Amino acid sequence: MHTYEPRIARYLEEIASTPTGWPLVDWVRLHWPNISFGVPLTGGAFAYPWPLARVVLRDAWTEEWQREALAHELVHMIRWRGHLVGSLEQEYDAYLTAAKVCCEWNGWDWRKPEEEAIKHYPLFFGPAADKDEFKRQLPDRLAFYSVLPWDQPYTPPAIAAAMLQQSWFGVRLILTEARKRIVKSDAEKEGAK
Repeated sequence: MHTYEPRIARYLEEIASTPTGWPLVDWVRLHWPNISFGVPLTGGAFAYPWPLARVVLRDAWTEEWQREALAHELVHMIRWRGHLVGSLEQEYDAYLTAAKVCCEWNGWDWRKPEEEAIKHYPLFFGPAADKDEFKRQLPDRLAFYSVLPWDQPYTPPAIAAAMLQQSWFGVRLILTEARKRIVKSDAEKEGAK
């Protein structure tokens, strides 16, 4: 059995107290994946694909954001774990589920037009809800989303194409970060002289 840092354990309990979140946490309690604070591969949180079964959350922003991000990453790990590549379809599912967890945690009913849920998540709930528009706006949130296919690829050629594009993005990200570290190190050495 795995134990979690106290704040993560509390977030899991809070997520489990919601109708949408309890199945996610029930799975966590059966499988005990590694969930920790740290530096995610990209963005503010990242779920490493199966078999790694690991979620990394950036220890930043608000507790509300961290709880919602954890619910989001659990969706990737649990519902989409068999897929080696991401998609905007997968992201939509993760964002929508996390929004529902957040609304339930806050006591907001997304079916009522005057509720806070619709003010916070207009593309998910209410008269302006629009799955396609939400997916179109995702690349503005995170550069990685710009290389994701619209729908989850299921055929070997589509998976291979998406994997190649997403891997190339990852390699460029790693090389960019390495270059920044080298430049910073060189500047520090120069400043020490």
